[in-house]
Amino acid sequence: MVNSLFSDMVFNLKADGTYNLAGMGKSEDGKWSSNEKKKELELISDKKVTTLFEIVDLKENKTLFRKGSMSLVMVKN
Repeated sequence: MVNSLFSDMVFNLKADGTYNLAGMGKSEDGKWSSNEKKKELELISDKKVTTLFEIVDLKENKTLFRKGSMSLVMVKN
């Protein structure tokens, strides 16, 4: 069930430090940054909501993130 909820989501981390998240009929824009030493990805939405993800595994074509008990796999297209 959870897999199907997130399967249509598109997460675009752009080289200029901005991001766009689209899915489930909603869209969010903001700024992103990563800290390789702390293994964190930080998202700050245009609404000033900050979200931190732990970078669990980083590969050339996919990355595993964790936020609390939720894990997300992002695949590079």
